[in-house]
Amino acid sequence: MQTHRLPVSPLKLIARLLIKLLMKDGLYLRQKLLLQYSIHGSAERLHLGKDTDPNDTVFNTLSGHIHVGDFTIFGHHCQVLTGTHPTGSFLQARREHPTEGRDIKIGRGVWIGSGAILLGGINIASHSVIAAGSVVRNDCAVAGIYAGNPAILVKPIVPPEELTDV
Repeated sequence: MQTHRLPVSPLKLIARLLIKLLMKDGLYLRQKLLLQYSIHGSAERLHLGKDTDPNDTVFNTLSGHIHVGDFTIFGHHCQVLTGTHPTGSFLQARREHPTEGRDIKIGRGVWIGSGAILLGGINIASHSVIAAGSVVRNDCAVAGIYAGNPAILVKPIVPPEELTDV
């Protein structure tokens, strides 16, 4: 018995090839196309340390600078937002926003869980862990696990002595 194959369009072949390439684990294309962070505002205001892993985080730099320390890891769908709008204004005036003063500083070795939202201006201590889904509205002054909305210190973390001055 002879089988007949329907001709496959060139677009379908290209689509199949792209899907296979993107799904191959660790592939450069997958990292760049599927896990690319985005910047809303000036890219010059985003300062990423070495060996950071921003995944698909959204960085909003409209109202300040964002400094991310070395070895910091972001889960998926995080938001780091310096921007804000005047809640006492209406219509067109509500679209205004400050251009300075809402900086966000994230220390070294911080782990930020998926879906976390960091609102400017805050500082997060080195070696802290921000639980998934948390909303950080105030400083995380000591190394620890922070969780909730608003995020609060759940448990302090004591880093090894050789890391305490960093």
